[in-house]
Amino acid sequence: HYLVQGMQRETQTFTQMGGEGASWIGQSHFTDTPHVFVNLGDGTYFHSGVLAIRAAVAAGVNITYKILFNGAVAMTGGQPHDGDLQPEMIVAQVQAEGVERVVWVMDDPGKYRGERSLPRDVEVRHRDDLDAVQRELREVKGVTCILYDQACATELRRKRKRGLVEDPARRLLINDLVCEGCGDCSVQSNCMSVEPKQTMLGTKRKINQTTCNKDFSCVKGFCPSFVEVEGGELKKPTAMSVDFVSLGEALPAPELPALDRPWSILVTGVGGTGVVTVGALLAMAGFIEGKAVTTLDQTGLAQKGGAVYSHIRIAKRSEQLHAVRISEGSADALLACDLVGAAVQETCLSKLNRGKTQVVANRNTMPTAAFTMGEDSLQEEDHILELLRSCASGVVAVDGFDITEQALGTTTTVNILMLGFAYQQGLVPLHVATLYQAMELNGVAVENNKKAFNIGRLAMSDPGGLQHLLSENNVQVPALDDSLGATIEHRAQFLADYQDTAYAERYRELVGRTRDREEAVRPGSEALTMAVARNAAKLMAYKDEYEVARLYTSGEFEEQLRQTFSGDYKLKFNLAPPLLTRHDETSGVTKKVKFGGWIFYVFKMLARLKVLRGTRLDLFSYTDERRRERQLIDQYFTSIGQVLENLSTGNLHLATQIASLPDEIRGYGHVKSRAIEDVSNKWQSMLSHYLEGHSSYTETSIVRILDPAIAESQGV
Repeated sequence: HYLVQGMQRETQTFTQMGGEGASWIGQSHFTDTPHVFVNLGDGTYFHSGVLAIRAAVAAGVNITYKILFNGAVAMTGGQPHDGDLQPEMIVAQVQAEGVERVVWVMDDPGKYRGERSLPRDVEVRHRDDLDAVQRELREVKGVTCILYDQACATELRRKRKRGLVEDPARRLLINDLVCEGCGDCSVQSNCMSVEPKQTMLGTKRKINQTTCNKDFSCVKGFCPSFVEVEGGELKKPTAMSVDFVSLGEALPAPELPALDRPWSILVTGVGGTGVVTVGALLAMAGFIEGKAVTTLDQTGLAQKGGAVYSHIRIAKRSEQLHAVRISEGSADALLACDLVGAAVQETCLSKLNRGKTQVVANRNTMPTAAFTMGEDSLQEEDHILELLRSCASGVVAVDGFDITEQALGTTTTVNILMLGFAYQQGLVPLHVATLYQAMELNGVAVENNKKAFNIGRLAMSDPGGLQHLLSENNVQVPALDDSLGATIEHRAQFLADYQDTAYAERYRELVGRTRDREEAVRPGSEALTMAVARNAAKLMAYKDEYEVARLYTSGEFEEQLRQTFSGDYKLKFNLAPPLLTRHDETSGVTKKVKFGGWIFYVFKMLARLKVLRGTRLDLFSYTDERRRERQLIDQYFTSIGQVLENLSTGNLHLATQIASLPDEIRGYGHVKSRAIEDVSNKWQSMLSHYLEGHSSYTETSIVRILDPAIAESQGV
């Protein structure tokens, strides 16, 4: 209830666990809002939440309780309920409490067939109908309930790995060429397994097949890039057949801290990646050596992919350790297994000391909550590293995920690799033999942990030699060349394939004119030209039916399939073609339709018909969406012409901002239309501002005029 305050969902209050809805009993008399929704987990319901429902019924307020039954106390680690609790028991109990209406919503309405006896007067609906159900219940006077029945994704994934429940032979794959990077799939699913993918055409989306819980709600995003793969097997990255343990042991032993005073190591990372394991290994190794060790794990939201911090303090004698928490400015070493967590002032930065703290940081970051909510940008790694450098004595950055995956075929042991790097740097006052013993006593992935530890040692002592080993044993993915020249050439060739060479030449002419004008105004500057090179091509290559078909049949998608899956599998495509789709009655949004692999032949035919694009024979061009897309191209060319005519050193930055506006226009259908609407007003306002001679632009908003005393107290 507290966390949702920061999730941009217009949630206005929060209560203690077990007090859900109690605040509304008092508020309801002093607002025009006739009804509210309140969330309630099954664990909370079991221990006290039912009393809140009882109080709401007694008060006669209009409220709908959305009770989530996921079969576990998921927030704090997936523990079982304190006692027997089944969904039909909840339904029967809330009915007995006097709730006006109950709707049982689930991911599979047929999953309990023959196993559960449904209480009377209870409607069972699919989770896809949740929005419609909510709209119905908000009109009902009194207290109503929605029982949302779906297993906790984290626990379900664990059970599948252990063979306790069936693992469906079905996966999703994103064709990144078709993907617009709009983030609607993340908005629909709130899933951390939808990750960024950097391409020559910008940041797209990909699915982390290792962490995917097969919920499939991301496919609800209005985008034709999602392909369902049924059957077959996921290809696992091949681990290198190199004896990393022997290679690591042949390295010279580092000079370890003398421990004339307690040694403090802070480890930061993301929940579920093994931060606590690092602390446990160090504690056990220290115990084996007869040293005094304390650990303090701040797990917080570890189960939800939140930040985790482990404080490890090592000394010769226990009487030297007076506190388990690392105090401000006293950390000797920081293992930043996740950069974003390391950038937090209170829990990490304040522990660093410019005079002594050495930092080993994993340069590869994981997706943040902002990205999961649909925002495009991740935290800037370089910015965080610079922040760490300003607080510590020394910082070394390691491409942890990349190295671990190339060497071992998985990223699960990346934190152990970071530990090995720190050890070889002389930041861990323990011996290799006892660290090995600790890994063996832990009993999980022992050999892989030893390998990862020594790969980390190699990365520190002989990075060139390690890179040579990796390059010899792996297919190298070419680095993205994001220079201006490479960008122009790539986009021009893309547009030639999109339509023809004349179309590409129109693009080259605009970019060339921009380049010449920018060089004349400020020699050496490329910012405006780069913005035009990227955004003109983006608008010109709008993804109509011909283009989506071409991107599926160009050969790159088939290669992506071959690299990801093996065996016999079938494909299903989720599309919303004109004339074959219908609108959702509740939301008014066009619903996608599922097509079998045969649609691939239709794609091939459509791809050849791109020559019709923009002609009278182009039936798709008459839709409002296609007309608007063509208008945007002409509008952009006109705007850039006006910008270049009035360009000066003073307004170059504003010109670049205007040229970059199309980057905010992404997606398909209603998602793209909403983006165009959001950008259009800003576009006209910024351009007018520019042509009036201003050199900068600040968005303004209308604010309420406060009483002077209130304004002063609020600093307004």
